[in-house]
Amino acid sequence: MQPAQNSTHRRWSNRDVRREVNRYRALWLWGLLFGLVTAAAPAAVHLHHQNRCLKLSYEINALREERSELQEQQRRLSAERAALEAPARIEDWGLERRGMVHPLPEQVVVVRQAVQQRTDLLARKMAAGRE
Repeated sequence: MQPAQNSTHRRWSNRDVRREVNRYRALWLWGLLFGLVTAAAPAAVHLHHQNRCLKLSYEINALREERSELQEQQRRLSAERAALEAPARIEDWGLERRGMVHPLPEQVVVVRQAVQQRTDLLARKMAAGRE
């Protein structure tokens, strides 16, 4: 055995080891990937649409529920309004809280007669203006 010498002439070098590229296998893998993506795309689109439909159905149900609550509230408010606008209630309110009194018979003016009198008066004035 010879002792190791510091020689610059060597048969081997410290190059990186490179694996050979098998082009057919790479092409096959790219084709497989393309096929999987092509097969999965319709399923992904279907799931997206199904998810969107489910969200919309939840929104529709929530809006229907809100509508029914609002209709119920409107019904209650209409009943309350009718009760508040009742003539008997307004009369009681005027008598008790505002100190109003019923008018005497001579204080009552029938509106139909007053309107008829004014209409007759206007008709006479117009007839007099034409002559």
